[in-house]
Amino acid sequence: MSKAPSFTFMPLGGVGEIGMNLALYGYGAGRDRRFIMVDCGVSFAGPDFPGIDLITPDISYIEQRRDKLDGIIITHAHEDHIGALLSLWPRLQVPVYLTTFAQALLEAKNPSDDVLNVMPMERFHVRDPFVVGPFTITAVPVSHSIPESHSLLIEAGDRRVVHTGDWKLDAEPLIGAPTALADFQAFRDAGPIDAVMGDSTNAMRDGQSPTEAEVGKALAKVIKEAEQRICITLFSSNMARIKSILDGAREANRTVVLAGRALQRVIGVGVDLGILTDLPPIEDMRSFDRIARNKALVLLTGSQGEERAALSRVADHDHPHLSLTRGDTVVFSSRIIPGNERGVLRIMNKLAATGIKIITDAEAPIHVSGHPRRGELVHLYSALKPTTVVPVHGEARHMEAHARLAREHGYGAEIVNDGDILEIREDGAEIVDGIEAGFFVKDGDILCLPGDSGVYERRTLGEVGVITIALGLASSGKLVSDIEVIVDGLPDQLDDEDADSFVLNATSQALRALPMARRRDVDSVSESLRKSVRGKVREAWGKRPVVHVHVLLIDKDATG
Repeated sequence: MSKAPSFTFMPLGGVGEIGMNLALYGYGAGRDRRFIMVDCGVSFAGPDFPGIDLITPDISYIEQRRDKLDGIIITHAHEDHIGALLSLWPRLQVPVYLTTFAQALLEAKNPSDDVLNVMPMERFHVRDPFVVGPFTITAVPVSHSIPESHSLLIEAGDRRVVHTGDWKLDAEPLIGAPTALADFQAFRDAGPIDAVMGDSTNAMRDGQSPTEAEVGKALAKVIKEAEQRICITLFSSNMARIKSILDGAREANRTVVLAGRALQRVIGVGVDLGILTDLPPIEDMRSFDRIARNKALVLLTGSQGEERAALSRVADHDHPHLSLTRGDTVVFSSRIIPGNERGVLRIMNKLAATGIKIITDAEAPIHVSGHPRRGELVHLYSALKPTTVVPVHGEARHMEAHARLAREHGYGAEIVNDGDILEIREDGAEIVDGIEAGFFVKDGDILCLPGDSGVYERRTLGEVGVITIALGLASSGKLVSDIEVIVDGLPDQLDDEDADSFVLNATSQALRALPMARRRDVDSVSESLRKSVRGKVREAWGKRPVVHVHVLLIDKDATG
């Protein structure tokens, strides 16, 4: 007798971390189970991953079952929800369901990507149910910092769950409609809600978020009061914030200079779709020096301290077109994503040393999160009355706070981790299985597992440097060439010698200590020299460098 079909939830990213959101929903029994994927996002690599551009979820589990995957649904166009789509889709090759804005932004970012020519993209419309495999999905608009953000009601069999995506309650969102709790109430009126997979980002913050309109007023005041040039950095996809800044520039009679391709793309899409209208004058960076200092407003990327972004280059006095001087102002209209603190503080200190005025949300209400605080979460529970709350989209502390809040208000709560398989039942939810979840790294044009990318070795090289030694031996074991050494990434001096001489002497001593008979084994010589030199450097420096030894066996007679 076959097992009855069940409804499962399996996050592969975005749980226990900020970013890299990707979730699987399954319905069916055994080998007949079908899947949908919700979102396909990236995370940005930090200093622990030198040379790595982006991190994506490891989708090996569903890639091996891609004949069971019926589609990918994108809730909104932030990079942590859509940024991995073009990289991962070729491994899956299923229809993608998204909105007009998400598609336009995806195409504007990667216009020459061949994947766009073959990826089947289907538009979904708010409050209009659509069917993907055994799932019926209804999208409702919610307030967030980017247009066309949605929560999803996902139904299969007798199970009904809500995947909130990123949302907040905002009576004045500036762009898009306010989150309508009536939509969630209508879901509940149509039948029990078994589970809510809910945004946990601000679950540790009490109350309710300020509105985007309030931020807009504060930004307009800051822009108006700036005496000289004013630069504003923000998340490039925050369309509501961009609109506020452009409105403030127009009211202050300032010309806007754009620095950063991402901002140019987003504003271009906003204008094309009629989201941004009545713009102030906008100039290219090359026009920066021709604009009066009290009439220039620079909108630039780099709010998270990214080394190659425009703001970092300005702070380092390394930008080809933009420069700031004492009396100018830099506004950070953003929050610092956990892990980026060092990079942002480095930039702030550089700017301050130049005499630049810095304004953050500690000095003025010029930023608000696009995610719900505790009071907003309670409003959502009241509308949906779910059997179980499943915290997602947050680090462990955010998810634990979200779960405690749900339990305090009489709802069940289940904490999951990436790779857990959670079965949703009428009377609750239970983790029934799981896989070892991981991630891929995007290294240039190559997408692979971190262990296959060389990033761990690269990190080691960055910490302890590398020594390369080359020498030639005759078949008798006699040295028949000069010993060549290359030292990279070590101190210039070791034990009062320059590093090259220290390594050369250590190698010569180690070779002299080897009996002639043992020198005939090239592998043995290489390993003995490697260990000996590494140990000598360790005694002098306190660190063990990477040491490569190349021994060439040379026929003495053939050399003359």
